[in-house]
Amino acid sequence: QMSPNYVETLIQLADDAGWLAREILLPAHPAPRHPPIYYTLDPTTKRPVLTEDSLIRGDYVYDPEDGSRITRDEYIRPWRDPDRTPGIETLSALGWEACYTLYYNSAHEVIIRLHWLESIGNLLVCNTQNLNFQHFSPYPPPPDW
Repeated sequence: QMSPNYVETLIQLADDAGWLAREILLPAHPAPRHPPIYYTLDPTTKRPVLTEDSLIRGDYVYDPEDGSRITRDEYIRPWRDPDRTPGIETLSALGWEACYTLYYNSAHEVIIRLHWLESIGNLLVCNTQNLNFQHFSPYPPPPDW
């Protein structure tokens, strides 16, 4: 039988090495609750790395300008390359309308940053904004948004 101290030591070792997944707090929203988003820490760089299965539901994220969904895709996928930021070419090549990355803010909190494609006239642009500046809800914003 393992002692509690041994188990605690193993948990601390896994946490220090970045192997344990940590949950990101999502913006407050009405039920139903969005599934959790998890990341690990890269043991070398100590940067947050999203788990591959951490998907943000596309029908929970609305543009703050006009209240429309930022993507028609079912999910907003995690961008897991910390050394490269996704742009128009990358998203288009993957067939994605949106993805998200992580970064640390000045308070050393992990923040979700969204990247999504939008057509403005004949121009395709890649918007970038933090998730907490979006309308995050299973319901669209009211019409007077």
